[in-house]
Amino acid sequence: MKGKVIGLAIGERRGESKKPVSSAEFKAGFGIIGDAHAGTYKQVSLMDEDLAREIFQKHNVLGKPGDFADNVRVDGISLARVKVGDTIKLGQHVTLKVVQIGKVLGPDHTFNFHGQVPLAEKGIFATVETGGQVQVGDSVEIIPG
Repeated sequence: MKGKVIGLAIGERRGESKKPVSSAEFKAGFGIIGDAHAGTYKQVSLMDEDLAREIFQKHNVLGKPGDFADNVRVDGISLARVKVGDTIKLGQHVTLKVVQIGKVLGPDHTFNFHGQVPLAEKGIFATVETGGQVQVGDSVEIIPG
């Protein structure tokens, strides 16, 4: 089953929403060029569009990819079935290794979008295994680990 990248976003600082971009350069062992999480353990964050839609409708807000501090927004494929160790292929060449699902929020964590922090519960965090360029509209495939 394949889905599609419907949004890409990068942020210069941690703890803020990210700005949408039409394409991004993924560097193996590093992350997304220009993003504040590059070089960390959680290099790339991914979010399912179904989850975003659910939050937008429930709270009657409008939003876009990056509002939840997500780097990659996908549609047409459920990230709910992803497990640590799985590979996510973006486009023709980029591969990500899932290293964490969700995250613990520390006492100094203040970022949220209208009070919502979905990456804390259901966010997918990955490292870049194979780098390259990814564009909005590229395919997404989950390869079980």
